[in-house]
Amino acid sequence: MSSSADNGIIDFLVDSVSRLSLDTIEPDRLSFQALQCLLSKSNDEKKEFATSEYSLLRISILLAAKKVSQEAVDALEKRLPVWDKVKDEFDFNNNNIVNINDNCASIAGNLTPLLEFIDLRRIDGKILTDIIEPLDLIPSKKLMEVYPLMDTQYHETIKEDGILLELTNL
Repeated sequence: MSSSADNGIIDFLVDSVSRLSLDTIEPDRLSFQALQCLLSKSNDEKKEFATSEYSLLRISILLAAKKVSQEAVDALEKRLPVWDKVKDEFDFNNNNIVNINDNCASIAGNLTPLLEFIDLRRIDGKILTDIIEPLDLIPSKKLMEVYPLMDTQYHETIKEDGILLELTNL
């Protein structure tokens, strides 16, 4: 098969998958490499997915965890609800913290190449601080870049190199 035919197939797949809600795709139905290709290609073509940025981050985290173990995926699925549950009924104070400490560095390392394609500014600040940040999978520096840009009504505390920093909107 020629490279132009390969590109045509990839373009078709990117166009088709970008129209789906990623919440409808189970982590075992999409490979990490396929998601990375889709994100890279859609980024190159400035194509947006028909899904929330949170859902894009969620599937990225789950696929990064899948490279580590199925147990890591199972644990994270309990802490990362699908978008409909987050926006409608998720209890941010449910203390549903999962223990992924043993795998945290591996998952974060796997996730890093995908983060360049995810715009964290498009995720609600409460979701970032209450759901995503406690997992400790996104570098504090990246979160520090996002928090001051968010329009939030509450006070956030984040940790950088063991030092707690407080951010407020003025």
